[in-house]
Amino acid sequence: EKIVGEAAAQKAVELLDSIENSNVQPNQYNHGKNRGLTHIEPDEISYNTTISALANASKNCSSGVHLAVDAENLMTRMKKRGIEPSSYTFNSVMLVWGRSSGGLQSAQRAEALLRSMANPTIVSWTTVMNAYALADSARKVESLLNELEQQATEQNDHHLCDSIVLYN
Repeated sequence: EKIVGEAAAQKAVELLDSIENSNVQPNQYNHGKNRGLTHIEPDEISYNTTISALANASKNCSSGVHLAVDAENLMTRMKKRGIEPSSYTFNSVMLVWGRSSGGLQSAQRAEALLRSMANPTIVSWTTVMNAYALADSARKVESLLNELEQQATEQNDHHLCDSIVLYN
């Protein structure tokens, strides 16, 4: 049976939960061949893949706020395990918020995550702008674009300036 959409995302979260909570010896799965591992540990890729599953499910969900909350909780769990979220992690969580159909509040939550990043990327900025666009807040999109443009000019960041020209 093929699992898709929100059911697939929830299955991904369940699998990550089982990895986090497992003390399973890998040799139970490799027919007694000990590969020198004592247990399975989730890593950044494990978390990012699961968050991406939530982002993919949120595209086709009428109200994906619970998926966005789950995604943000996964990022918190990463931090508790000593795994520093990357810009990819932040961007994926912001994407879930943007797609969540939660309106302005969800867009504001995505922006709060953007503001908490040490070095947001152009993808980070455009993800938040898209969240506001989906929330029918064109003025906020314009404000963020102006802020980004000013920041790029101040930092003399030619790559960022080129991206802004393309965005306009």
